[in-house]
Amino acid sequence: MKIKSLAAALLTTIAASASAFAVSAPASIFSNSFSGNAFTNLPVGTINIGSVSNLNGSFFAAENISGTTPFPFNLSLDKVTFSGGAIGAWTTTSDKFSFLNVAAGNYLVTATGTLDGSGKVSNLALIGASYTVTPVPEPETYAMLLVGLGLMGAVVRRRNKSDSDQA
Repeated sequence: MKIKSLAAALLTTIAASASAFAVSAPASIFSNSFSGNAFTNLPVGTINIGSVSNLNGSFFAAENISGTTPFPFNLSLDKVTFSGGAIGAWTTTSDKFSFLNVAAGNYLVTATGTLDGSGKVSNLALIGASYTVTPVPEPETYAMLLVGLGLMGAVVRRRNKSDSDQA
């Protein structure tokens, strides 16, 4: 009976450890619309990171804006080419970013690029960033997992020894 309660405690420990590996749902942030055919370090928003995490994402631009009643409309926007951006002190030279072991804090997101002037209103765009924050497990999480696995090994060894003694 003790083995079952020990196994249940170990499974609870493993489940708690596994939750540290969960990936948060992607989030998006947007800048205000702006005008001009080039932009440098355009503030897009802020990313709040609660603990040491990996950060992955990309910049994007809306292609059109539409509305419904009472005033239906459809407005095409300029196509945007990103040449880079920054999240806090980290920079990227493309529309994608990936940073490992980012410390907890608030990070300003900025984008750099050009507009092609193809929209109904020239030099108008809506810029954003989509990202995922994945917490990095702390050493205590790994230690707890290893202790739990060690306990399971001890239980199995003791059980096998008990079975062989009865034979």
